[in-house]
Amino acid sequence: MENVEIYNVSCQSGANNNDIVVRAYQMTDSSVLRSIFGAPSGHEISAGESSSTATVNADLPFNMPKKRHTFFYMCRDLIWKIGRWRSNAIAKFLDEIKPDILYLPVYHSGYMIDVQRYVIKRTKVPVVVHITDELYAYPPHPWSTPMKSLYHMWLRGKLQRLIKKAKYGEAFAEDMVQEYQQAFSIPFYLIGKGVDISALQANRDWSVSKVFTFVFTGNYGGERGQALIALAQAIAAQPSPARLCIYSTSRADAETDRKLAETGVVDLAGAVGASEIGHIQRTADCLVHVEGFSSKSIYETRLSFSTKIIDYLMAMRPILAIGPAEINSIKVLEQNELAEVAKSDEEIPQAVISVMRAKFNPAPAIQYLNKYRNINTIQSGIKQRLEQAICNHS
Repeated sequence: MENVEIYNVSCQSGANNNDIVVRAYQMTDSSVLRSIFGAPSGHEISAGESSSTATVNADLPFNMPKKRHTFFYMCRDLIWKIGRWRSNAIAKFLDEIKPDILYLPVYHSGYMIDVQRYVIKRTKVPVVVHITDELYAYPPHPWSTPMKSLYHMWLRGKLQRLIKKAKYGEAFAEDMVQEYQQAFSIPFYLIGKGVDISALQANRDWSVSKVFTFVFTGNYGGERGQALIALAQAIAAQPSPARLCIYSTSRADAETDRKLAETGVVDLAGAVGASEIGHIQRTADCLVHVEGFSSKSIYETRLSFSTKIIDYLMAMRPILAIGPAEINSIKVLEQNELAEVAKSDEEIPQAVISVMRAKFNPAPAIQYLNKYRNINTIQSGIKQRLEQAICNHS
């Protein structure tokens, strides 16, 4: 976007390694902890400057756990509650940059909400919120973990008070737009990963390889791994030769890998670079998107939309989607006829047969990308709404 300047308040360690942010002020868990004892809680960082995890956390009296339970988040919120981060340094930074508007990504995090409310109070400018993941609904079986449920109830109240300060919100999933408009009584707009429509070219000479290749890219642990096992078993049962190639930067558990290997049709290809994965997607016979079917998985993915799906659509290849009917990504793929969809394990074998026999039609993908994912339309909509919010606030 032209004539836009971005300033950032960062609340985690890391490098300011971009040419987009004009100025940035950084605080971390450890710097806020040390501020209790008189040390500075944060400072302005320049482009390329890093407050690395190793440096910042070197003198912490504990190690950050890899698997963080609710008690950890409560302790972190307490550190930020008593820490002296509301300092002259952050006040000076905000006063100097004089923002016209605040664009706040909203997190399921008590201390982040406190920081954002402080910035709102200090700057007295209009507020817009950006939400990518479900953070308000109650999880299934909430009282199976009482501490987690109480913490979530407390956060819901803080989230509601924060979001209602906004002029409007933006979200990645159609269902989230509808539900959050009702929950918070402010307008919500759909945004997401946009594409350059001029670079969109249909593969009109689509043909199937001698060995039909299904390609999955991404994390395949947990319930996704179970869905991929069911898919591999269905592929192995086909009379025509076919393979399932899984490209992932991580490995699933040993049991999942064993069951995948037992099917005899799976290649665990590991990680590849971004440019290479694009070529792999464009040359696959079918691209695979999977989500889990449990109540926990539905809760976690119900209001999400993976940006990987846009990459799949841009590759102009057939898509096989496996997942429950309730979740947003499956709804979008099915309603726009963008994929062959299996909404239960029992439907997977027929979906495999259908996608292997059908002649690919790129028209629905082209229509969807033109209508909803044109980067110019998305950017102009975002900017027009920002300008209108500033104008109405003046």
